[in-house]
Amino acid sequence: MEKSIENAKACEIIIRKAGYPGLVTQYSYAKSLGNSAARWAECQLVDVHSYYQHPSGGMKPGSRVRQSSSIENFASYWRGTNSTKLVGRPFSVGEFNHSFWNPYRYEIGMIFAGYSALESYGAICIHSDAVKTNISEISVACFTCAESPLIRASQFISACMFQRGDVKSSP
Repeated sequence: MEKSIENAKACEIIIRKAGYPGLVTQYSYAKSLGNSAARWAECQLVDVHSYYQHPSGGMKPGSRVRQSSSIENFASYWRGTNSTKLVGRPFSVGEFNHSFWNPYRYEIGMIFAGYSALESYGAICIHSDAVKTNISEISVACFTCAESPLIRASQFISACMFQRGDVKSSP
C-alpha cells in the first residue's frame, strides 16, 4: 500500500510539472480493495475499466470467451465496477465493453449505460475504436466498436440513456 501511494504521488508530480491542472487518478484498471485504499489516499477522481467476459488469455491465440449473458449473471461486471466508487469523489469508467464472440453483446447499452446513469457516473467510455474515419478492412475484433453494427446501435442506446438523460440518477 505504501508503494502504491508513493507511486501515485510521484505520477501526480510529473503531471503537474507538465502543466495539467485537472483531476488526476491512478489505478484505473483494477477493482481490488488495495487499489481503492490508494485511490482514497491520493486520487481526486476514481476511474476503472470493466469488461464482460474478457478473453481468458487476453488477445493471444487460443483465448476463450465465456458464452453467458450479463443479465443472467446479474450484471456482475457492472456491480464490481460500481463497488469501487468512493463517496465524495467523481467517478468514471474509462474503458468498458462486452468481448466479441460473446453472443450477448447487445446487452451492453442497456446494462452498462442504464445502470451507470442511475448511479450518477460522471463519464463512461466504450473501448476501443468507437469512431474511425477510415476503415480499410471491415473485421470485428475482440473490443472494436466502429466495425460492429451491433455495438454502434448499443452506443446509440447508451447515448440516449446516459448522455441525453433518458435514465435519471436514483434519488
